Amino acid sequence: MTNLTESSAGVPGRSFFEKLGEAFSYFRGWLISWRLDNRALISSHGPTTIIKKNGRIEVGERTRLWPRVKLVAMGQPGATAELLIGHHSSIGDNSQI
Repeated sequence: MTNLTESSAGVPGRSFFEKLGEAFSYFRGWLISWRLDNRALISSHGPTTIIKKNGRIEVGERTRLWPRVKLVAMGQPGATAELLIGHHSSIGDNSQI
């Protein structure tokens, strides 16, 4: 029986620049999370637009936001609109929610 490190020895790892890019996307997500109603560990891979008027936007942990995502919560006066996105979600390119 082979041990796990021996069986995965031939799998190439991620390069330094891939790890750096991933860290930068989580930093960008951290900046975006300050505009949301909750602080979560999210990853943003491009520009993200957030619009809130009489609304709340919550994004779950480990969510990936791909380039040009637009999150909008616009409620009527006296009513609050809510946009809740679950954990481990992925919102694709050019999505508008």
